[in-house]
Amino acid sequence: MHAFDPSPVTQTWIKTAAVMQLPNYHFHPWGAGGFNGETNLFEYWDWDQVSIVKYPNILGENYTDGGKGQDRVNVQGKQRNYPISVRTLPSIMKELGHEYITILKVDVEGSEFLLLEDMFDHWKCPPIDQLTLEWHHFDLDMRYGSPRDLNLINSLLLECGHKQFQHTNPYLRQDKATKLEFRYSLSSFCKRCHEVASSIFGG
Repeated sequence: MHAFDPSPVTQTWIKTAAVMQLPNYHFHPWGAGGFNGETNLFEYWDWDQVSIVKYPNILGENYTDGGKGQDRVNVQGKQRNYPISVRTLPSIMKELGHEYITILKVDVEGSEFLLLEDMFDHWKCPPIDQLTLEWHHFDLDMRYGSPRDLNLINSLLLECGHKQFQHTNPYLRQDKATKLEFRYSLSSFCKRCHEVASSIFGG
């Protein structure tokens, strides 16, 4: 098992984490993205992680505190950014000497679209059996269903034989400090799961 996380809090935690004692667990301080190089990620306000999301400095003009400028939904403090190293999935696999991935779990706080788009640019169909990921719906309008970029990637996976076997409806997460709203959902796709299930259970 190979794990990847460039966030500062993980860099500190992993040094003493019990998981590092497992013989088949390998940690890499890289981020996953759509190119190889350096980029900046930004801190969350309510938990110690980093994300592709950069909050606006001013969220609105209609104060509810008499114009003192202390309204929690209008004034945003400075958001720290962290320079990190990112790599594409083909580059990571090449460096590790891997030709096929049994299970790929993607939870990259908004960078999943860059990662997956590059993946399809590099391969016609990715050499992955099972893909489980967290979607971030930045442009989701609940009147019309899922975003177009998500629909495109979903269609490409289906064309490559990856059948979706699990999905949660988008759920709302509201940032405690900024009151910005983000929608998330979880999905899993598998290329050969139905073959394995048929061999075990028949049918």
